[in-house]
Amino acid sequence: MARADLLALVEDVVRGDDARLRAGAGDRALDEAVRRYSKDRPRRAVADIAGTGAHLVEPPAGWEPGSAVVGLEVPAGQAPPAIRPAGDLVPYDHPDGVRLMWRPTPPPGPADTARVTFTVRHRLTAFEDTIPEADRLAVASLAASLLLEQLAAATAGDTDTTIPADAVDHRGASDRYAARARSARKAYDDHLSASGPAPGRSAGASASIAWEPRRGLLRRGAT
Repeated sequence: MARADLLALVEDVVRGDDARLRAGAGDRALDEAVRRYSKDRPRRAVADIAGTGAHLVEPPAGWEPGSAVVGLEVPAGQAPPAIRPAGDLVPYDHPDGVRLMWRPTPPPGPADTARVTFTVRHRLTAFEDTIPEADRLAVASLAASLLLEQLAAATAGDTDTTIPADAVDHRGASDRYAARARSARKAYDDHLSASGPAPGRSAGASASIAWEPRRGLLRRGAT
């Protein structure tokens, strides 16, 4: 139920304004939000690599495309820890697949074990949820901002018939959706800025989420 719970938070932010969204749009927006959150605040995994004396070694179990080494201890298990710069071990594109390359110092020999800390993506399924409790609402806000951006695009050119013609505020539905999208995105940005280092992400990116006149953010389009 972990994924369904987070989708419910997304629906709370969008507040039922999903008549123009295609079934499964909520799932797609949430998947994109988790991908972005994984770049902004990735998980950390730790694994040991046996020394071989070679400069190229196989990546540890759990290594993913886009993973990066953020911590390195060689040899592992000493007190105090024998920390080396994370830049001493970097991904290397090899014809047989990604390898890790020791540089510039000599690689660990057969008597040494390297303890590697590296980044991995977050996971959110019906049975697995690696997003910390404190960040769940922020991730839901990010997903909601993507949906609200799509609603802003879908309602571009619409007029608001509830506003008198001589009223000062002639904003249409598209403007209000865009403002809500910015507010939801700001909630995500502010949360990450307040709870950790400033995230390093590209500004202005958006997801392409199709819509059609059908209700139901929580209708499944993905697992």
